[in-house]
Amino acid sequence: MGGLAMASSSSLPSRAVAQWAGPSVWNGTILVGTHHKSGTVLFAQVFREAARLEGVPRYKSHLQSDPRGPCAPLAADPHGVGVCIEQHVSMARLRSFSRPGVRFVHVVRDPLEMCVSSYQYNLHSTEVRTG
Repeated sequence: MGGLAMASSSSLPSRAVAQWAGPSVWNGTILVGTHHKSGTVLFAQVFREAARLEGVPRYKSHLQSDPRGPCAPLAADPHGVGVCIEQHVSMARLRSFSRPGVRFVHVVRDPLEMCVSSYQYNLHSTEVRTG
C-alpha cells in the first residue's frame, strides 16, 4: 500500500522530509485556484512538493487573461496529469479546465481575517506607498 513516509534529513536534523513510499495515485489534473492574500504561497508549496513526490508536472500561472499561459498544455490535454496553480483564478480559466476528471481546489479566506491581516501588516510596515 502506498503512502507518505517521513524520513529524517541529515542536513536538517530538526526537520523531516516527505518521501513517497508507494505507487503513484495521481491520475488526473488538479487545478488550484487562489486569490490575493488567501494562502497562495502555502498552497503553491504544498502542491509543488506533492507533484515532485508523484513525479507529475506542475505549472504556476498568474496571467488569468492569457489562454496560452503556463497551464495551457495541461488544460488542452484531455488526459493530462499534473497540477496547475492558478493565482487570481477567473471563470475563463476555470472553463478552460472544464472536463471530466479535473479536480478543482478553490482557496478562499474569511474576508474579515483578510482585512485584519492587511490592517496589521500595514500598521507595522515601513513600505513607502506611491500613487
